[in-house]
Amino acid sequence: MSVHSINIPNHKNHDLFAANKECSSPGFGIGWAWLRLRMTNNLPAGTYTAVFEIFSATIPSPTNITFLNRETLIQVPDGDNNYKIITFDHDFQTTHSKEFIQFTSNGRPGAITFEFRFYGSEYNNASLSFLFYSRVV
Repeated sequence: MSVHSINIPNHKNHDLFAANKECSSPGFGIGWAWLRLRMTNNLPAGTYTAVFEIFSATIPSPTNITFLNRETLIQVPDGDNNYKIITFDHDFQTTHSKEFIQFTSNGRPGAITFEFRFYGSEYNNASLSFLFYSRVV
């Protein structure tokens, strides 16, 4: 995973992360691809919300980017059970999905492992990538 400077229309956020899909499968009738991520924290005790804006795209080269207007979900959270996915929305106008994960910290380092999941005909494209912004508030 790396930080990229890709111009996404109508988004002025910084620190865009990009990661290639890990694996894919022809299941679910249309096929799906996924990327497993681990979010760590060393926050003081309290309740927090992690906000993700997720885009899917095929990126065969740095100058050839095709954004895909498909829902990209966060699935299979696994951690200390102090979290919940509180909302999910896909904006077909701006081609991104937004997801919120609420979690609590007991003041000790912790982690949540989850997957970005993409469902669509491009699931087996070798250049399929997940692009995302994340913030903890």
